[in-house]
Amino acid sequence: MMKNLILFVSLLFLSQLVFGQGMKFFEGTYEQALVQAKQEGKLIFVDAYAEWCGPCKRMKNYVFPDKKAGDFYNKHFINMAFDMETQIGKELNQKFNVKAYPTFLFINSDGKILFREVGGKTVELFIQMGEEALKKDDRTADFEKQYKEGVRDYVFMLNYVKNLNRVGKPVSAIIYDYLSGDHGLTNAQKANIIFEGTTHCDSKLFDQLTSPEIRKSIVEMHSEEIFDQKIFEACWATASKGFEFNVPELIGEAKMKYKKFSKGDDKKFSLEVDLDQAQKTLNPEAYQKAAEEYLKILKTSQEKIDFMLDMKNIFLQHQGIADYAENTLKQMVKKEKSIESNIGYAKILLLNKKYEDSVPYLNTALKMAEEKSDREKILEINKLISSVDRMIRK
Repeated sequence: MMKNLILFVSLLFLSQLVFGQGMKFFEGTYEQALVQAKQEGKLIFVDAYAEWCGPCKRMKNYVFPDKKAGDFYNKHFINMAFDMETQIGKELNQKFNVKAYPTFLFINSDGKILFREVGGKTVELFIQMGEEALKKDDRTADFEKQYKEGVRDYVFMLNYVKNLNRVGKPVSAIIYDYLSGDHGLTNAQKANIIFEGTTHCDSKLFDQLTSPEIRKSIVEMHSEEIFDQKIFEACWATASKGFEFNVPELIGEAKMKYKKFSKGDDKKFSLEVDLDQAQKTLNPEAYQKAAEEYLKILKTSQEKIDFMLDMKNIFLQHQGIADYAENTLKQMVKKEKSIESNIGYAKILLLNKKYEDSVPYLNTALKMAEEKSDREKILEINKLISSVDRMIRK
């Protein structure tokens, strides 16, 4: 019961952390989604749900709005959701054969179901499920066969490169072989092949990607933000590889190249790499050390609150982290006396199982929200107060 309680509070936190920044759902028909999936070289993700289903509601309210889930699923899938008890849902179920809710389906552009799972999930498990589904979409044998037969058109090659990357297979040799030939490509098309093929910053492809002429082409074709996201992903992948294989030089190279080629905050990136490594090794002392510096560069109080709550969720059983997060938010609520700081401090008290101690801060936050007629905050706080009442009674 207590584990479920902690999960409930964590999900409430996550829903507020990234509201409105999560998964984007395709609003066209299933048939239109199949066409788009073929054009973009993606799988279709389907959330098959029922209105009365509790786990379905939790996924919709707490997992789908999460930024991490959104970043991953928006990049890799055409996302759709169907109420399987509507007429459209019943018709689609002749293809889907859904018998329990929620059922998650991953479908290729030919309409073949490659992977399915049943049941609600946390954000982390939801992303892991998507990663597993991507591995099922290994069409490299078909692409390789057509490539050997001489198929070289731009759209085919773009999807070939995407599929190789999706299943984690080498792509550099194919790209260099293709670009060395005369296939009538525009400079923008060549740049986009390099852009799609780049996965790590310790590669020749990355060096080409960051050349002034290719960078200019990618920014004109996509946007500065999308180019910068690619730099982040490539540098992050190299840092992760350096950590996995214990090669500190790769971690240093990733940090250096991010600083050189990204318009983002290089200090923030460096600290996020350190935080990720500390999390993966379950090293709370190293995490807290990086966290103390990371807090200094976060710009808003809400970012700081969210970060401290996230930190506590990562190290739920570590008393030192619990004390540090609680003391930090306690100082914040004394300094700011805002709705957000009172809610944040109440949440950390809940995670630290100090249920009765959280009540005054929730009541203060509620009073402030009512004075401002902030309906969204009033709803959030009342939900928390109801959950606290149930905890105390139990």
